[in-house]
Amino acid sequence: MARRGRYGAISGCAWRNRKLQAVSHAARGLLLDLWSFVADNNTGGEVLVGEMRALTRGHKHAGRWRKELIEHGLLHETPEGFHIHDYSDWNRAPTEGGSKAPTEVVTGAGTEVGSAAVAGEQSPTLSHHSLRPKTQDPRPRTTLTSCRGEFVREFGARFEDARGMTWPSASSPQVDRVVSWLGANPSVSVAQLLDGFFADSWAEEKGYPIGALASDAPKYANPPKPKQSPEDREAERNRLMREAAEAADREMGVA
Repeated sequence: MARRGRYGAISGCAWRNRKLQAVSHAARGLLLDLWSFVADNNTGGEVLVGEMRALTRGHKHAGRWRKELIEHGLLHETPEGFHIHDYSDWNRAPTEGGSKAPTEVVTGAGTEVGSAAVAGEQSPTLSHHSLRPKTQDPRPRTTLTSCRGEFVREFGARFEDARGMTWPSASSPQVDRVVSWLGANPSVSVAQLLDGFFADSWAEEKGYPIGALASDAPKYANPPKPKQSPEDREAERNRLMREAAEAADREMGVA
């Protein structure tokens, strides 16, 4: 059975919007893909650089289309990637469980969007780009709010201990994305996620960017075990051999 997708809405007067009229049809197509992606993945209008690359893979003029959207104020660049203009002003934040229902007035790119939404089922012939963890069944809002407070406090304390300065990104949209992921994965605690992130050598080298945690939370929730040095491996082998010899001696009655 096809999954019931999140709703998107486009106003009947969007075709008259001056910003949209100013860009090419190809650029509008890219914007439509981005609208669909952020609604489906509940990102609050944010698109990471890697996600943009994946969404436009195979289109040699994608950079030109993206430039059109930026030049006409339909897309804004951020430190982690891009943000769709006005999206967060008219759509619910990720911690609120996704986009507004199609019967409410929502907008994108500064265009008024009414109730005439078109909702589509996911096509069985197309595979979904699993660029982000899905959050179809998030925790209740009160739990997410509590989780966000715990995350901000814990991340801020660890950041300050590691770098000797106050964490400057507590209000970043990336925090909401991490909290949404935690809401969809209740078996993972805040402490477990941050243990993996703050133990990561790359994250340490880059100054513990919250965008990196937001873009790949599963990686840090289940970090790979560190590789042993040759000396450590040799010591481990010697320990196992010694224990095996002692066990053999005990079986033979040797004191």
